[in-house]
Amino acid sequence: MNRRVSALLILLLHPGFSESQTTSDWLGVWRLDLARSEWKTGPSPYTRGTWKIERAGDAVRMIYDLVGTRGGVTHMEWTGQFDARDYPLQGADAVVTYAYTRVDARTLDLLVKVDGNVTMRGCLMLSADGRSLTSETPATRTLYVKR
Repeated sequence: MNRRVSALLILLLHPGFSESQTTSDWLGVWRLDLARSEWKTGPSPYTRGTWKIERAGDAVRMIYDLVGTRGGVTHMEWTGQFDARDYPLQGADAVVTYAYTRVDARTLDLLVKVDGNVTMRGCLMLSADGRSLTSETPATRTLYVKR
């Protein structure tokens, strides 16, 4: 069997490979765009923020750094896969898990649990050009742009 046929078989028979290629579109450092974001309950609680998405072996690591309007800094980290399973959020003051589910190459559903109870559902959408990331929950619609 020649190398081209072998490579094609790997692409067709190994679903994780094509999934990892689409995951790479999400990778990078994203900056919170306050002007194009909205908080339905009042003004933004943040003055700036970044969201770093990187590979962590077979998983994905998300690092959230936010600066509040009063100067407080929030740093949280999540490492997991987009497989609908609960993975712990590090840095929260409670037992919080995030479960991301891949809807398609540019959409993720998010289920947030605190102490095992569902507290929020959200959706993340990557723009067609890969330059912006929108996070929507019942209370917010935040936009991040790639740095």
